[in-house]
Amino acid sequence: MQTFYPPSRSRPNSQSALHRVVLPATGGGSHSGCVAREGHVAHDTRFPAPAVQAVAAPPATPELEKKTRASSSAPGTSRFVVGDSLESTYQEQLVAFQGAAALPQLLSLVERRVSQFSPLSLATAFHRVALLGGHDEQARCRGLVARVEEVLEDEQGSFRAQSLANMGWAVAKLSWPCPGLHGSLASASLRQLSRFKSAELSMVLWGLASSPSAPANAQQDTLKAVASEFRRRGPAAFDAQSIATIAYAAGMLLMPADDELWPTISRGSRERVDEFSDRQVANLVWGFATVAHSDSTAPLFSRVEGCHVKDLAPIDLSLIAWAMAKVSQGGDSFFKDVADAVVAKREMWKQSDTRNIATLIYAFALAEQAQAHEPAFRTLAEAVCNRLDDFAVQGLTNAIWGYATACFTEP
Repeated sequence: MQTFYPPSRSRPNSQSALHRVVLPATGGGSHSGCVAREGHVAHDTRFPAPAVQAVAAPPATPELEKKTRASSSAPGTSRFVVGDSLESTYQEQLVAFQGAAALPQLLSLVERRVSQFSPLSLATAFHRVALLGGHDEQARCRGLVARVEEVLEDEQGSFRAQSLANMGWAVAKLSWPCPGLHGSLASASLRQLSRFKSAELSMVLWGLASSPSAPANAQQDTLKAVASEFRRRGPAAFDAQSIATIAYAAGMLLMPADDELWPTISRGSRERVDEFSDRQVANLVWGFATVAHSDSTAPLFSRVEGCHVKDLAPIDLSLIAWAMAKVSQGGDSFFKDVADAVVAKREMWKQSDTRNIATLIYAFALAEQAQAHEPAFRTLAEAVCNRLDDFAVQGLTNAIWGYATACFTEP
């Protein structure tokens, strides 16, 4: 179940603006070449990168653990220790919180002791709140946000690269409106970008791209810097997950199709195409399709046709179907697999995010596959009719466009 869907944003005067629907010209299009469909743009497909996982929160350091044990066991001392050992205690407590049931205790500790947290523990606390599902707890975490902003402003460089990456992931996951925090995190990250590991680089970029309240200048500055760092290090320095995440985030931020980042990603990924999981492929090709970059990507789209489509989650299914339709890829066999998966997941459409449904309707119509796979198209149409109140205007607009394009007038 997706928990974070930022609203659409578009670059002014760009035909690739994702939130607009441009009605297609009549007439069929060939699926044999890897050419983007002119006049067709995505609906609001700003999904969170489903394959992204936060960089693991660091455990307490062995040195601090030793101090804690020594202080706690010393004769005549209290079990509550101070100084460096106190920090070890906080860090260990924060890392120990597991599962949603532990969220109340975590929030209680944060409210009572956040002023005593070190930068390491501040980052861990933020990460844990997001990991344990604290989306509705922004009010109780105001002190945490304020303290992080204070440290970022007054003690530049106090946060390590891993901590900055974890907090970037966390604030995006929580979907809290924190433009000041986003800006400060971006500035702090840019100052030490060369210290970031590959996974941390991708996480920082994804966090900013996925956050509706992130300042546009912070997003674009970070995108350019990460793209430059990616080219400098070369794709061989990045694992498949990081490459897919960077491509996805670059697509979300509408990196121009002629930017050197795209051919660099293309060269690096097509040489290692077998390393990508089906979910990572979904993120990767979605990024390329969003900006209509299709040069030298044939091996990637061929890899899509080899995916286990029936096993894909609804969000991945919709991303891949839309991407293949957008760049005129995927023949009858591919869309038959997609259609079979849609019918097999009939019960899921009762709860799946409505944008997954709208995306699939749009993709079938755009690829001119709706009539050939009427049972699947009808399944999606029924899901829309049963959940009209759940759809945003943009989703309904794309669904209606799909119906009209496919000449489908009844559920």
